[in-house]
Amino acid sequence: MKGQIIFFLLLFVFGNQLVIGQVVKGSIIDEETRMPLFGVLVHLEGELNLETKSDSSGNFRFESVPFGRINLAFGLGKYQDVNIENIFVTSGKEVEVSVEMKPYVRELKSVEIGIRQNSGIGQNRMATVSNHVLKIEEVEKYAGSLDD
Repeated sequence: MKGQIIFFLLLFVFGNQLVIGQVVKGSIIDEETRMPLFGVLVHLEGELNLETKSDSSGNFRFESVPFGRINLAFGLGKYQDVNIENIFVTSGKEVEVSVEMKPYVRELKSVEIGIRQNSGIGQNRMATVSNHVLKIEEVEKYAGSLDD
């Protein structure tokens, strides 16, 4: 009897620290190059809100995820976000997820390229003395030019 009381007392005190759950792991690759992606932020939404980043091999891992349904969100700056919903976590085996991320492509409507020309002003702002722009006609006058 005394042993049972101690057991239940210890279970009550330390029982909150015991988390029964499963491992959720996976790999993340680029859809086009098939190369692993480093530094992808992986957010687990469920009873626990956990975050981790993928390693240099594109792998991520969550320990002690409670049983039930979870959602995973993946994000990396130059890639489109990926959301996987209703992943069922059970006690039977680890959950493994493979994710392919598409690069974010932004289409521009138009691009304008122009030139700004100041013919009499030198380009070097640091030159305070002898800052003069030569025109083609002036260059041909000097020694060593084509019309020498």
